[in-house]
Amino acid sequence: MRSSTSFSDFLVVVCLSGLLCLTAGTPATAADDGGKVPSRIAILPIINLSGSAVPLREVRTALLAEAAKRGITVLGEEELEKFMARHRLRYTGGVDETTAQAFHEEAGVGGVLVTSLQQYDATYPPKISLEARLVSAGEVPDIIWADAVSMAGDDAPGLLGRGLVENLPQLTATAIGRLVDSLAAGVTGKGNAAATEKVAGRFRPRISFRSPDLALGEKSRIAVVPFFNRSQRSYAGEILALHFVRELARRGDVTVLEPGVVRQKFLAFRLIMDEGLSLANAEVLFEVLNVDFIVTGTVMEYDDYEGGAGTPRVAFSSWLLDRKSRRVVLASESHNSGDDGIHFFELGKQRTAHLLGSNMVRGVVERMTSPGASASTPDPSDEGKDGFIYNEFN
Repeated sequence: MRSSTSFSDFLVVVCLSGLLCLTAGTPATAADDGGKVPSRIAILPIINLSGSAVPLREVRTALLAEAAKRGITVLGEEELEKFMARHRLRYTGGVDETTAQAFHEEAGVGGVLVTSLQQYDATYPPKISLEARLVSAGEVPDIIWADAVSMAGDDAPGLLGRGLVENLPQLTATAIGRLVDSLAAGVTGKGNAAATEKVAGRFRPRISFRSPDLALGEKSRIAVVPFFNRSQRSYAGEILALHFVRELARRGDVTVLEPGVVRQKFLAFRLIMDEGLSLANAEVLFEVLNVDFIVTGTVMEYDDYEGGAGTPRVAFSSWLLDRKSRRVVLASESHNSGDDGIHFFELGKQRTAHLLGSNMVRGVVERMTSPGASASTPDPSDEGKDGFIYNEFN
């Protein structure tokens, strides 16, 4: 029999845990590390990129409670509401330069947490996908930490199905806990160790071109703009762009612009992408953002499935534009299903488009930042020819 646990019951448990943590003593705060590690953060209202109605307020309440349990000092709700009203802050999917500086000077916070809910499916087995990044408050809004979690109730069924999670509140609690654990490591300066993990060959681009002249380093500045969305999934262009922002930021060897800054420049200069990023718009962005590279592309598929039978599908193309040469220095084509390369008992199957897309984007970023990255079984006659690599793992 499936559990009938309600979301309100789940919130009571989470909030009581948070209160117990607060009453047990004063939460420890992360020490400032040259101004980079914030001692107090503001958690913005969660932005909904799922394309469906979701209980954002309840999910955010759980997020706040989990942060309190881990000793993360958070700007009070009343103070946050007053700040947002004073600055007429309605968009919470990013932080621009003016807002970041105001948060630091007026609210006294060192960082702002931006969170998006990208999937929330109560159909058995339930699924949830959350993504978040911590942006420094001050004159320059840098990305301090970024991570995501995507889970399905049947990720680890175990023996006789004992590992199945049958209700969404329980899955949500686990997902939020994992995300906040990563955040706690981020605010203490431990970063994202998983960013150095190698990408499985099945997730690497099917075809990719990398210019021999491409060289990324710590001084390289990269802006990611929303991908043009040709899929049936709402917000797929924004979601894929966030995947690239996260994976690039987690590496720590390049500087990725905060998406809120990029959005503000689009609005200020009235830039419109009808069919993707035009060369004229790219010229403007290079100048106003003062970046060395721009990442953009097109999403063809970003499909999830409901219920226990099915497989997600993701397909996209991506380009890396170089300011110096005014050319495309990296181009890739990626398309995968969640069961690609899976042969026994669905071990390793990707059950959400978010998880599948994240791994695929990591494969592109690996190719972008590592000249020697290659496909799992490339065609010997084409390997390295004119910068191309063909991935034919099937």
